[in-house]
Amino acid sequence: MEKFISKKISSDELSILDNNSEWLGIPKSHLMECAGYTFATEIMAQGYLKEKSKVAIFCGTGNNGGDGFVVARHLSSYGVKVLVILVGVPDKIRTKEAQLNWDIIFSNLTYSIKTEFINDSTDAKVIMKIIEEDQSYS
Repeated sequence: MEKFISKKISSDELSILDNNSEWLGIPKSHLMECAGYTFATEIMAQGYLKEKSKVAIFCGTGNNGGDGFVVARHLSSYGVKVLVILVGVPDKIRTKEAQLNWDIIFSNLTYSIKTEFINDSTDAKVIMKIIEEDQSYS
């Protein structure tokens, strides 16, 4: 049996894979959901976080941010106190998949996720103030 050899791929190559999966009938929103769910589940299984742990997740306005929104939702469902810091503004979320997962955070979930917005990821003072002033995260 041949050994599986992993290889790093570029963001352009990953985009091609995403588009091909859609062509095969697997929507990008499903890829995002699976990636976020798997990441959150693995974090919990490995014991990095426990119920009532606190975590801040920084998300941009693209699909990586969308992945972060999914991770936030699933961690919160495990009882983790989640703070999502959106680097940008909700009106500028760039993809329908990311927008869908941003909107889900504000739907009638049985758990809550705290959200904040910042304009620039280099604004360390604002980021620290957000985290220090609100220790509850929900």
